[in-house]
Amino acid sequence: MRLLYLTYYASLGALMPYLPVFFHSLGHSGSSIGVLGAVKPLTTFLVAPLWGILSDRYGNHVSMLQFTFISSLFFQMMVGWGTNLNFLIVTVFVTALLNAPVKSLIDTIVMEKLTSDKDRYQFGRMRLWGQIGFGLGSSLVGSLLSMFPADDIKQENIKSSRENEKKTNIAGGLRLLSQNSDALIFFFLVFVIGTSSGCIENFAYVRVREVGGSGNQMGILRLVSSLAGAPMFWFSGPLTEFLGVDVVLVMSLLAYVARFFNYAYMNHPYHALPAEALRGITFALFWSSGSTYAHKISPPGMSATILMIMNAMYGGLGQSLGAIIGGKMQSKLGTIGTFLYSGLFDLCFVGGLVAYLFSKKDRSFCAKSIQQ
Repeated sequence: MRLLYLTYYASLGALMPYLPVFFHSLGHSGSSIGVLGAVKPLTTFLVAPLWGILSDRYGNHVSMLQFTFISSLFFQMMVGWGTNLNFLIVTVFVTALLNAPVKSLIDTIVMEKLTSDKDRYQFGRMRLWGQIGFGLGSSLVGSLLSMFPADDIKQENIKSSRENEKKTNIAGGLRLLSQNSDALIFFFLVFVIGTSSGCIENFAYVRVREVGGSGNQMGILRLVSSLAGAPMFWFSGPLTEFLGVDVVLVMSLLAYVARFFNYAYMNHPYHALPAEALRGITFALFWSSGSTYAHKISPPGMSATILMIMNAMYGGLGQSLGAIIGGKMQSKLGTIGTFLYSGLFDLCFVGGLVAYLFSKKDRSFCAKSIQQ
């Protein structure tokens, strides 16, 4: 499992941070970059829950993972074969269609194997290897870009789990989920965090490039982000238990506020180091605690579906909307203005969220399974 996380996220690190820079180097505008950045998350939002339902219904998460990963890899390589905007949109869409369930399926397979009480902190420590892989992949490609500038799981599944999945009432589980206020608020906050992510991830390195950043410097920035997040994945279990999921979500949004302002006011590539370190720390804590919470509240036999819904709200609807809004703002206000206004919006939202949480008598997001 550690090797799976390491290699999969290394491949993501080698590609994802540099796609907006690649699109920018082809001469595409901020609006076009925003559209391209929105295609993948919007597709993920639409299809990831369907992949989750299929996977839970047929109970073969490993085979589904193998098919979607290999097929999406082929189309991902096609992105570099053309420069036309329409061609890029189609290839990004097909890649996203097939790749939508991969992350959640990996997390589902891992968490289904961590069943004992002594394993309750192990998910974050497993996911740590993904963070290391992402950092290694992104820093290696960043170095290669500076050297060669282009332009300015075992087949064995858990049998008992499979038996439960066959009895799963998907519609009933989703109905119960829709009646749980904590679950609805949790997914809404995941969506808001995803929106901030969609804006910042599509234009952060465009901003770095605006202040003279090279491929090597971008690689170093991404490596710092991954290294900063590594210990947080390790300690995410105890920290989430101590702080609570509600505090983790508030901290994640505050981190986006700080990052938006950091990128807006920087005038040297390495001035982004605090923002990149903050990205690694807060994303590690957010994703580990959020995935664990989503898994715990899953109705019996619906773990993949619920994790896919979380991924759809964050990496689907949230990031696609953030990319589109960010693209429109970047075209009209420039990258600095985009980050300033986004930071102010998140700051106001956090204020309202904190006021709401304090107004509640009980702590939010106590992880109890939603029973059918």
